[in-house]
Amino acid sequence: MSLPRDRVVFVTGASSGIGRATAEAFAADGARVAVCARRDISGLDAFFVRCDVRRPDEVRSAIDAVVAKLGALHVLVNNAGFGVYTSIEDMAENDLEDLFRTNVYGPVSLVKAALPHLRRTRGQVINVSSSLARATTPYSVGYCMTKHALHSFSVGLRMELKGDGVRVIEVGPGLTATDFQKEAKRTGTAKPLLSPSRRGWPAEKVARSILQASRRGLREAWLTWDGRAFAFAQRNFPRLTEWGLLRWARRLNPRP
Repeated sequence: MSLPRDRVVFVTGASSGIGRATAEAFAADGARVAVCARRDISGLDAFFVRCDVRRPDEVRSAIDAVVAKLGALHVLVNNAGFGVYTSIEDMAENDLEDLFRTNVYGPVSLVKAALPHLRRTRGQVINVSSSLARATTPYSVGYCMTKHALHSFSVGLRMELKGDGVRVIEVGPGLTATDFQKEAKRTGTAKPLLSPSRRGWPAEKVARSILQASRRGLREAWLTWDGRAFAFAQRNFPRLTEWGLLRWARRLNPRP
């Protein structure tokens, strides 16, 4: 069942980057768009709801507000997320908890609140994952853990909703030209393995891929060849891949 052109799309984490670009892409395609973020959003033609996805009560209120305002919900785009660069040894417990509350518990809460509405419209859940959902790098292990969890959530949810008419789509971008690395939290002196000067895909190109995945009803869309190659290498040649990653990481993050 194809969704109507004026479908209602709710995008989380839409204040900037992939989330904002995705909201703009769906709006340009004729959708009625709602967005949420922890801070105000200006210059976007969308219904705005202030929401911290870490708080289930705010999540439920946000979903209710979107349906009350726009009359339905067809597509939920779980995009909100952030990263932390640190060694496992230096990782603060509250940072790991915050990562999971935002990157994993948030999407789970949103899906639980949205499912009654998505079943009525035979809609879609789109989880914006990462190439690191199928591979792992040192000094960003907490973030990788949350994306692995989001991948498992997407696969399991797809099976549980089989026959309900709700399609689950996972989109895995690679390095994207946003402020993600700049805004990521850092503990100690840990540095990301990819320099922020390496810009990656434009957020608008990722957004167009998300839109196309929704239009075509794909199960998964892993967007960059290097991300796919990295996942393949770590799965099939783990010793060699880990040796290379470790040499690279130690050059950027020398041990005392």
